[in-house]
Amino acid sequence: MDDKDKTNFYLVSVVLITAVGMSILLSSYSTALYLGNFSRSTLPYYFIVSGLLSALIVGGLVRFLSSANKAPILIIQVSSMVLVLVYLIFNLWPSKLLALIYTFLFITLLTIYNATSWNIAAASFELRVFKSFANRFLVLISVSSILISILAYIGIDILGQEFLIYFALLLMAVNCIAVKKIQPQQTHFKEPTDKSISLKTYPLFVSVASFLALINIISVFANYQMLFRLSQTLDTTQVTKFMTVFYLFMEGGSFLIQLYGKRILESFGISALFLLSTGVILISFIPSIFYPYLYTITFFNLIILIFYTSLISFGWQVALNALPFSLKKRGQIFIQAVTNNMAKIAASFILLIFAYRYAFYSYQILTGLFLAFMLILSWKIKQFYGETLLSNIKEKRFYLPIFNEENDYHFLANQVKNLLSSKDPIKIKVGLSILRWANPNQVTQELITLFDYPDPSVRIKAYKTSRYFGKLPIDNKIMQQLQKETDQEATWQLLYLIFRKYQERIIEKLDEYLHSSNPPYQAIAIITAINYGELHHVSHAIKVLDTMANSPNEDARFFAVMALNHIDIGNPVELIKKLTNDPSYKVAKQAIKATHHTKDKRIVRLLIAQLDKPRVSYDAMQSLIKIKIDVAPLILRTCLTVNVHRYKPLIRVLCRLNTTTTERCLGRLITRAPFLFSVELSKQIALRATRFPLSSQLKCNISSHLNCVVNELNIFNFLFKKEDNLAKKHELMLRKQLIEKKLICYLATLIQPKSIMEILPKLSSKQELQHSNSEHDIALEYLDWLIEDRGLAKKVFAAIEDKLRMNDLDISQFELDCWSKKMLYHQASEDNTMDTVDKVFALRKVPIYSHVPAELLISVAEECHLVEFPKGKKLIEIGDYPDKIYMILSGSATILYHGKIERYAKENDLIGLFIILSEHNSPLEVIVNEDSTMLELSRNVFEQLTNDYPDILKEIAKYIVNIYFNVVEKNIQTDSTVLSKVL
Repeated sequence: MDDKDKTNFYLVSVVLITAVGMSILLSSYSTALYLGNFSRSTLPYYFIVSGLLSALIVGGLVRFLSSANKAPILIIQVSSMVLVLVYLIFNLWPSKLLALIYTFLFITLLTIYNATSWNIAAASFELRVFKSFANRFLVLISVSSILISILAYIGIDILGQEFLIYFALLLMAVNCIAVKKIQPQQTHFKEPTDKSISLKTYPLFVSVASFLALINIISVFANYQMLFRLSQTLDTTQVTKFMTVFYLFMEGGSFLIQLYGKRILESFGISALFLLSTGVILISFIPSIFYPYLYTITFFNLIILIFYTSLISFGWQVALNALPFSLKKRGQIFIQAVTNNMAKIAASFILLIFAYRYAFYSYQILTGLFLAFMLILSWKIKQFYGETLLSNIKEKRFYLPIFNEENDYHFLANQVKNLLSSKDPIKIKVGLSILRWANPNQVTQELITLFDYPDPSVRIKAYKTSRYFGKLPIDNKIMQQLQKETDQEATWQLLYLIFRKYQERIIEKLDEYLHSSNPPYQAIAIITAINYGELHHVSHAIKVLDTMANSPNEDARFFAVMALNHIDIGNPVELIKKLTNDPSYKVAKQAIKATHHTKDKRIVRLLIAQLDKPRVSYDAMQSLIKIKIDVAPLILRTCLTVNVHRYKPLIRVLCRLNTTTTERCLGRLITRAPFLFSVELSKQIALRATRFPLSSQLKCNISSHLNCVVNELNIFNFLFKKEDNLAKKHELMLRKQLIEKKLICYLATLIQPKSIMEILPKLSSKQELQHSNSEHDIALEYLDWLIEDRGLAKKVFAAIEDKLRMNDLDISQFELDCWSKKMLYHQASEDNTMDTVDKVFALRKVPIYSHVPAELLISVAEECHLVEFPKGKKLIEIGDYPDKIYMILSGSATILYHGKIERYAKENDLIGLFIILSEHNSPLEVIVNEDSTMLELSRNVFEQLTNDYPDILKEIAKYIVNIYFNVVEKNIQTDSTVLSKVL
């Protein structure tokens, strides 16, 4: 933990210890004070009044006490100390009225202190940090409570029962000082979009509150029976001593149980805390049924309080952390101040009903019934805990039903009609998209009318939509429309519509169309001839196709490829290869689509080669997925030999295949993939698992590889802590983030892929966060909740949260990736030369390169050249169109616009980036201010990096915006200075 957490840990420990210690003292004193002044027959009224007062007072203060502002809490604490001092003065003249007032006042005060102390504790730490500390706090409370109880017992013997008040007053003062010094956790969270959301809408809160209400009712029953027996046999001083010893045993038992609290939570989950407690209470309840005497009832009461103050307190504190931050604090105070007290009031009314008419058996029957309900609630808490975590991450109300409504397109008929009648082409296209899926029995008149729309893009959409309906009762009009159509692509779509609906119309004019000079007509004729023509038609069509494919006319080549897409003839590998490399994108794209029906491995290799070309990479991926051949083995071999630039498309294709060998290839690749490949592979396998279930063999491969990933993360955690060099430390941190992402994705694959992949952005490494983020903590907690194998969960989170204690290791015994080895053993150059590693370290200082994977940045660094410029050198002149970007290593440069200084570029700034991005001649002039050293990078290498790592565009946008605001701010300051001089 960091220094702030460490300081808060000690201060929170003091707050909790003093609050609980004061509660013991005031509880013992108020019990003795009441029993010494009033008869035992009034005990039911004692419980009712004390509960009502606590609930009303603290319920009224709940908004102030749950505030992030400590001032209201401190004011209430100071006021409570003043009230205790007033009691000490008035107690010089004791009276029953004074005893009655302060009995209930002390009970109210201890309720307030208990509620606010845990609220402060939860607000001082992040969710998972508080979860790890909560049991430690409870152990400290138990140990200190034992010591406080012993001191109280000795003090009563020496100074009498008034010693408890003096001691409590001292603890109040210490508590107040500690609260003042605590620094609450500054966690960034989103306010709920629905301000009306309340605690009662969360099943988790309702379940926890109900469980605590029931155990409080049972505790009141047991406490009443114990106090009833006590008042029969002991005097006031003996009762005080008995209660002190009782609390001593209670805290000792709590301490022993708390030693295993965290272990139970981590090993069996949150429900185990409630289930185990309920089970033990039920067992201890059995003897009191048959032998309702003082010591059996006291033992039962003792067991209730031991487990209530240990496992149950630990459980409900952890459970409420799943609530939204704005409701969590209110929930903690509400439970301790209102729920618990209202339960005691309800129990007290039950006492009034049964106390004078029946023996203790009535309470025992109710106790057994309530324990049965508690077992059910214990089981449900785990389910609600996970659902609440997920609802907070997704910012949705998980308890609202999800409606699976059938799409009623008849309901949309009027809307579609209005859209198709609109004058806006965009609205018309939206209407056509809806109409396409409506699939009515007949084509609407509005669709036919659109055949004459002036915008060709609308006509194209209308022709495409018409294919999805039955026969068109307007064949003559369509043929007339064909004669009027002037746009080439629209002509093709109309011809293809006619081919689909009325092949005979095309066959009638087959010879005419084959000899036409219009490419769309030739293309549809080729398709018709090969599918429905005579042998001489087929021969002629192939010749026409070859002529069109080799034509210098782009439209001819394009429609030749369109024809190839709809015929199945031969195996034109060389032709497709030529067309996929066509300078026209639309031709190359259609040529790649034409490979869907082939079964040739040469085509597969051709498509894999196209993955390296950003222009057609996506189209090549789609064709590899749809091609009618098992390409998985070929892609596996390529993955093991290909350069780093093509790793993402290859792995994405492999993970989207659904062939017989795909998962076997994935299983082999998991352990053999290079570092950067392995990270993308884990993500794509997890996404694959969201679409369809994985084979047991692949899951087994992933499961066995998980230990390797955990060990890898532990090694990098160790190296990160050991390393002193800041540049190397940064590289190790980036490596840690990637390994953590890989680990989480593999966990997603094995557990609940859909749930985890939905929250993957929230599970980014903590080092990536600019500030503490509650959503990140909740997402980690949800991941922890999903893992059923608690042994695996411990191992995983020990690595993610870097809790593993590792001794000094010899890193040579571990197989690190190439970059990590090179970087760790690298020694900085003493002269002015820079090797690749030095260049990578230098590039990292520029914000846009800070998160680029090292494997990609190495290729950039290898193309960078170290250059030196003298003072006064003009790097860029007005009207230049430079093909290089410069990064300043030392020195500076001035950037001028129309002769006016726009800004100064200093170390780690980039020069030329704006011009390359704008693709215009430079309106700026850049002059070197002093002798400077820079790294020079070509435009082509930079563009390759943006293609390989698109996320860099976001960083470039941030970089440009920062510069823009700096320039604007400077101009505003300059203008205001000039204005002030004029005025």
